[in-house]
Amino acid sequence: MFFCSGAYGIVPNSVLAATEATFRSIEGNIDRFIKLRLSEYLDPARHRMAKFLGAGPEEIVFVPSCSHGLNTVLRNLLWNEGDIIIGGRYRLPIHQFTPQLLTWPTATTTYSSVERTLQYIADLPPHPSVSVFELKFPTTRASALQAFRVHLDVLNAELQIAQRKIGNRKTKLKIVAVINSISSVPGVYLPWKEMVALCRERGVLTVIDAAHSIGQEPNINLSEADPDFWASVGSYSSELSANALH
Repeated sequence: MFFCSGAYGIVPNSVLAATEATFRSIEGNIDRFIKLRLSEYLDPARHRMAKFLGAGPEEIVFVPSCSHGLNTVLRNLLWNEGDIIIGGRYRLPIHQFTPQLLTWPTATTTYSSVERTLQYIADLPPHPSVSVFELKFPTTRASALQAFRVHLDVLNAELQIAQRKIGNRKTKLKIVAVINSISSVPGVYLPWKEMVALCRERGVLTVIDAAHSIGQEPNINLSEADPDFWASVGSYSSELSANALH
């Protein structure tokens, strides 16, 4: 079965039928729909999505795609010189996409378009830096968490030194961690909730790329996990999408 819900599907028949009916209703009188009836659809959908994800309705925002939601967050944070973004480099030589893929010695899990966004932000003034958190596969959840804990502590120590140099009354420096819930290459369910907890203990902001979580990860409760931002994608067709940004 095809489970790549973060890319192009998958759409249950009931969702597909409802999508087609809604689309026909919209096209029947699109002005009336946009001006008068759109809220009738959005508000109930926001409440249903909030209940499904364990979040408050006021925390749910619909966006065109998961990448759009992540870009909206990352490009609207107020960056300072000395800020640090934890991400990764996704680039791999084309010859590595072989049956030996799962035996590669190292990999990072940031999705390619998100990685380019991080590089774009770092290239612009005030030039926050990107710190690559590299995972070695195969690994265990415990080992990944320990490596992430060490990475955070090293960066926190560097940030404190930089903060002392500029003084506390000026700019407040920050670390922002971009974390995958389920990475696509390689296909790994990461301990993102525990990683969020580690970040929260250290005052690190978290932005979760959860493109593959809805439909594959059971019992999502964002009130318990408590990330700062969480973006995902629901079942969709080429015409309409239902994406959520927490």
